[in-house]
Parts: sequence; C-alpha cells; structure tokens
Amino acid sequence: MTTAAVWITRTEPAASRLVDACRDLKLTVLAQPLLSIEPLKQSLPDECFDLGVCVSVHAARLLAGRCDLARRWVCVGEETARALASSLGIATACVEHPEEATSEGLVAMLKEQLHPGETVVLACGIGGRGLLEAAIQAEDCTLSRLELYRRRKVRLSAVPEARVVEIASAQALEALVASPWDKRRAVVVASTRLADLAATKGFENVHNSGGAEAHRVAATLAAIARDR
Repeated sequence: MTTAAVWITRTEPAASRLVDACRDLKLTVLAQPLLSIEPLKQSLPDECFDLGVCVSVHAARLLAGRCDLARRWVCVGEETARALASSLGIATACVEHPEEATSEGLVAMLKEQLHPGETVVLACGIGGRGLLEAAIQAEDCTLSRLELYRRRKVRLSAVPEARVVEIASAQALEALVASPWDKRRAVVVASTRLADLAATKGFENVHNSGGAEAHRVAATLAAIARDR
C-alpha cells in the first residue's frame, strides 16, 4: 500500500496543478482519482447565445474552437477561465469569473449581469445541484443546458496510507464514502457546502480550504499534514 502525506483525488488537469503546488510545499503526494471523466458524443448548437456559462475545466476543454457559441463568457473560477480562453482561442481577459470560485459566487455575479430575455447556454456535465439553472431562470432568461461529459466512480480496492485527502466535489465525496478510507482521518474540501455535506456523511476531521484553487488547497493540506 502506498504511503504519502497527501492523497489527491481530483481529475486531470486540476490534479497535476495541485500536485505541483503540494510539492512546492515539500509534501509527498499521491494522485489517485476517485472519478473518471467520460465525454459525451453530441454536436454543439449552431446558434449564438447572449451568454455562455462554463462550470468546469472539463466543459471548457470540450468547447474547443467554439468562441462563436456565445457573445460573452463567464466561468466559475480563474482556472476554468484560463482553460476556456485557451480552448476558445480568446484572451483570458474576455472571460469573467467571480472572486469566490464557487457556484454561489457565480450566482451572485450572474444576478448583477443578466437581463430579462437574454439567452444563456450552460456548459456543464450531467448532474449537479441545479443552483445555476434556478438563478438564470429567475432572471427571466432562456436557458439551454449543454451537458458535455459525465463523471463515473473509480473502483478502489485500497486507498493510500495518506495523512489527509482532498475532495473537490460532492461526487468525489460520495466515492470516498464508498472507499475504505477511515472517516476519522483528515479530509480537505473546497467550500462550506462540501464541509457540511462531509459532516453529514460521518467524516470527523473536515477542513475547508475556502476555495478550489491549487494554492489554497495546497496550503491547507500542508498545514494539516505537518501538524500530525
């Protein structure tokens, strides 16, 4: 069984960024995803929407070359904005994102920017809480949901002997519940919502990094790993 200070469970390319950030802090790291990403085979719409909303790096990469899909773009966070700009072939400055890299932060920004009657395309994966959809429709906008991928659980017969594990989504948390991970061991999550959810799932040692950006999560992981 592999021993490491930190177990990184997120998918690529975010996993590599977090691994690098952890190694910069002199942590021993093992990257073993709890989920896999499966792109869906479908054609993108031909129409041009008033606004494009992208919720993940995975969705951003699957929009390659389609800058004509929307007149303006917003994303959930800085990393997704960079990925979307690269995928669409536009300047990063053309993609807006909230300072708080969460769905709640994006909802707050959308409430200030949306106008009744606008058309919005939501680039995402299958599933989710429906928070963004409800916020967009509450502004009397026409929403088209563009599901580009699905997440699947990775079956693990064993888990790393790590001091702390990071979890980036509710789906990953569900996969951790199904794994042999000891719920008394430390878990780092990226938001208050995930921290509350982890507590309801029986995890006893939950820490909130206050955002999903690699530097925030790595700093929280380092503080925990070195304090044990």
